[in-house]
Amino acid sequence: MRCPGHGRLRPPGSSWLALLTLDEAHDLPRLLQAVAQEAGPASPDAGRLAREIAARIPSEN
Repeated sequence: MRCPGHGRLRPPGSSWLALLTLDEAHDLPRLLQAVAQEAGPASPDAGRLAREIAARIPSEN
């Protein structure tokens, strides 16, 4: 099977992990933080994930 968009062959039984652009990587913690500020059941997990992801991506500067 070929990788979508790249045409490279994929080993049987493996999967491709789509990568985010740097802009998308910075948008994700913002989105998760907005979810965390709502009083829903996903709020605690969204806040935790926002902090963990933000700590792993390069700064915007």
